[in-house]
Amino acid sequence: MTFLLFILVVPIFVLLHELGHVIGAVSTSKADIHIYLGQFSEDNKENFKLGRLHFHIQWSFIGYAYWGESLDKRQRVIALAGGPLK
Repeated sequence: MTFLLFILVVPIFVLLHELGHVIGAVSTSKADIHIYLGQFSEDNKENFKLGRLHFHIQWSFIGYAYWGESLDKRQRVIALAGGPLK
């Protein structure tokens, strides 16, 4: 039971953490943001899109929020702080 809970819950919490970064980025910019659950690579194709949010979802215990070079220093600090604060 514990193993099954771990397999289901950890990826959900990783995704929620990445959404915390996204809240900071979206609230301070007009950039398109890519949310990766799984590897940050060309193999992790976009699954769906909600407005400016592009979701690349694979079953994994790692995640990334990617905004490219579109955020200035202040916006990046806010986006980075959003993950742990969520």
